[in-house]
Amino acid sequence: MLKYVIRRILQLIPVFLSVMVIIFTILYFTPGDPARIALGQEVTQEAIDAFRAEQGLDDPYIVQLGRYLYKAIFQGDLGYSYVMKSSVSSELANRIPTTIKLAFWSVVFSTLVGIPMGVISAIKQYSLLDSFVTLITLLGVSMPTFWFGLLVILAFSVHLGWFPSMGFSTVSEMVLPILTLSGSSIAIIARITRSSMLEVIRSDYIRTARAKGQKERVVIFRHALPNAMIPIMTIIGMQFGMLLGGSIITEATIQFAKATVALGADGLFFASQLSTSNILDLPTHDEFVRKYDLEILKAVEGRTWFNVLHLHGANTYIREMQDYPVQAFNWHDRDDGPSMEELRKVSDKVFIGGLSWGKNWLKKTNDEVVAEVREVVKRNEGGKGIILAPGCVIDPATPEERLELVHRTVLETAKK
Repeated sequence: MLKYVIRRILQLIPVFLSVMVIIFTILYFTPGDPARIALGQEVTQEAIDAFRAEQGLDDPYIVQLGRYLYKAIFQGDLGYSYVMKSSVSSELANRIPTTIKLAFWSVVFSTLVGIPMGVISAIKQYSLLDSFVTLITLLGVSMPTFWFGLLVILAFSVHLGWFPSMGFSTVSEMVLPILTLSGSSIAIIARITRSSMLEVIRSDYIRTARAKGQKERVVIFRHALPNAMIPIMTIIGMQFGMLLGGSIITEATIQFAKATVALGADGLFFASQLSTSNILDLPTHDEFVRKYDLEILKAVEGRTWFNVLHLHGANTYIREMQDYPVQAFNWHDRDDGPSMEELRKVSDKVFIGGLSWGKNWLKKTNDEVVAEVREVVKRNEGGKGIILAPGCVIDPATPEERLELVHRTVLETAKK
């Protein structure tokens, strides 16, 4: 047995190497310039050439591949993310705990719901209940995760208001992601349980147990279900692996769509971004803003309800946004800001307004922040869009807490 386990583990090595080579090759030949992504559009060709030489991006394919494999295998260095402005290893370390937590509890929930559904469907074969369970499992297998996630958000966060609109930290915040991620897994486990149970309950030893006069409950749960668990456990293990790889869709859907779908349902639109004004004297302001603003735009591209973006005078990448379907902007009339002509190239609608600016925002209490957010929401009531500038509210030291507070306040106020 030990030799078999060791042999199977060793077989993973060429698989991992093959996957690394394939992914690197696909990304290498994908159109796009990493130097442009890292430096932006408003840079000289000399700066791009210098960056490419410094990072080794002008080396031949085989040299870059060899360097990547060597660092990944012998140094544990998976490279540097030009989008996130940090190492890939650190980004994975920050995100993997949430992904594992989501996958684990999704498997637990899927198992607790899917197995009883399959057992009931099997012992009530051809009944109305069996048909209902079959229909539910068919829908669960067929629905895309991101679409199911949007429905879950609309139902339980927007209309019913039972769960928070964003986040993954508390138990209540984890409910919607787990429910979204469990949808297809419940259906698969239920269908496998039903098939396995139907095969087992037709066996001779089950007929013998019934002939001895044992209660049906004892026959099902003491004799049939344990023997039917072999394929079920296999599927549960496979589902955990699939959920680890597929939870990124759910995480993105929950993180970016909750606030936008909720406000979009009420005719309000909210820019969920972390940009902060240059008057806060943040040294890495341009990189900070570019990272989050453009990341949000790419994440929500094509979602028609997300059509508001906050801009301010320090932004230097207006032209990069022309490819995105943004319809309204929060524009501040400042000497160093983008001109109206530049904004008109991107959008036909320029909405002026939002939260106030200034360092005094960092001194405000949470109650003061909530009061001003509510005032802005109510002032724009009945309009086609509401634009906030949450970056002005956020202390760079603790951005997530303030951003979540702003989101939650907007949602609660919009429902009233």
